[in-house]
Parts: sequence; structure tokens; C-alpha cells
Amino acid sequence: MDFKTVFGPDTNGPSEFYRIPSMISTKNNIVVACADARFCSGADNPNRIDKVVRRSEDSGETWSDYIVAVEEKGTKQKSLLQPLTRF
Repeated sequence: MDFKTVFGPDTNGPSEFYRIPSMISTKNNIVVACADARFCSGADNPNRIDKVVRRSEDSGETWSDYIVAVEEKGTKQKSLLQPLTRF
């Protein structure tokens, strides 16, 4: 089995810190992964925390660029507690 890092500091994502990953696959070999992108540190608030998604169409061999599904407004150190959902 070959392991791949989907979320992490060396994956060209918006942050160096990721927590709470989840993953689901379809019967068509599409895998969707999501996680919290934490900008200040790996800690909880106060912290800017976005929700990011990546997609694989080949059972996890390769991954799409990051998609920001929910973008929290604010700086890295201070953020609004209610995120702004991007549709």
C-alpha cells in the first residue's frame, strides 16, 4: 500500500496546519477529502479556520488543488467566530 499526504505543510495548501480530516469514496473511484485548515497554529480559537476540500478521480493516486469550501474572515490571529460560506 502506498501512502499519500492529502493535507499537510508540503501539499501546496493554504495553511501549514490541518485538523479533523474526513474522507468518502464513491463506487466510481472518486474520493473526496475535507479538513480544517488552521492558519495560526493547530489549536482551536482564537484561530482562523477554513474548511478545505480535495478530490481524487483515481482512487487517491493523485489529488486536485485545494478548494476552499468555507472561508472564515479575519486575520491569522483574530477571526470572526461565524465563518462565511462560499457557494
